[in-house]
Amino acid sequence: MRKFYILLILFPATGFFTFQLHAQTLLKDYKDFIFEADFTYNSYKNKTDNGIDNDFLNANASIFYQKESSAWGFELNASNLLDTKFKQSNS
Repeated sequence: MRKFYILLILFPATGFFTFQLHAQTLLKDYKDFIFEADFTYNSYKNKTDNGIDNDFLNANASIFYQKESSAWGFELNASNLLDTKFKQSNS
């Protein structure tokens, strides 16, 4: 089982750009494990007089374990792997 997608969102009039990458795979040597990771790059450039320019990255990962015949599973998650300290959004 492998899942992979890329999402690209552009709003040229507003100056907003988002790139997202997501991957999920079953680890071949360890059939009961699933590894999942995602990465997001956001770029916001405000076209008004205040000239806000904001870029940030975010990455997350998890590993999930469940025996094929078991009703129980365990997951270990790690968030904000790139240690992003500040994200700005405007409404």
